[in-house]
Amino acid sequence: ETLRFCVFAILFFLPGLAEARVFDPKELNFAPFIRGTGGPSAVGKEGFIHENDNIAVDATSDYNYGGELGLLIRLQDKVNIRLGAELLGSSPISGKEGLDSTGAQMFILNSQVFIFNPQFTLETVVVDGKESRILLMGSAGFATVRLSNKYEMTAAGTTALGVNSFEDVASASSINYGLSVGWEFLLVDRAMLMVEAGYRYFKVTGFTHGQDGKTLAQKTGVGPLKGDPVLNFDGSSRKIDLSGGFVGLSFRFFIQ
Repeated sequence: ETLRFCVFAILFFLPGLAEARVFDPKELNFAPFIRGTGGPSAVGKEGFIHENDNIAVDATSDYNYGGELGLLIRLQDKVNIRLGAELLGSSPISGKEGLDSTGAQMFILNSQVFIFNPQFTLETVVVDGKESRILLMGSAGFATVRLSNKYEMTAAGTTALGVNSFEDVASASSINYGLSVGWEFLLVDRAMLMVEAGYRYFKVTGFTHGQDGKTLAQKTGVGPLKGDPVLNFDGSSRKIDLSGGFVGLSFRFFIQ
């Protein structure tokens, strides 16, 4: 009898429980979110290759990846804004040899790009449903970009290039823009999952040195000082391109 009663109770209340778990995101105003992105990068060798035109490094930085935390705020039924703090990076170069034209090893290189990117995103619902919807999103961020190149010179490299082992840490600021389309659907209770695909325009110029000291490209006298522009071997300014397509996955937790 007890078992029969439990089965009856579950069958009786289950429709009501399921209905209670269904919600309309248009009825809620705020949603903390966590978001991850990844995709190809245009950085390639640009972070380090212009230090010296006679040294070859067989490595490229081919991908961007990142994570974002923030808050979504509903402005209207079909318009949201997102305020987020994003950490981005490009795939690092680790332990790669720098070789001269004869194949002699000049140094070991470690290179990495790290970005802190506070950003604002405007979302517009273009297809609306009770438990899923399609959104068009445009974003703008103001990023602080850190470029680190660490050179472990060999004896031959120090003799040929005139510098000892060093780490050059440079920084720059850059505005970036993104456009994406996403499909958001109910995951469980008030949690929504969104998958998206888009493109980010993100070019960085105006790097400055974070410390005093000689580099491969700037070794005249005592070398550049902290705050001086980062220059390539030909005297041009260092620049990198973090632009590229991306895919993303977001968890959004709607609250009143």
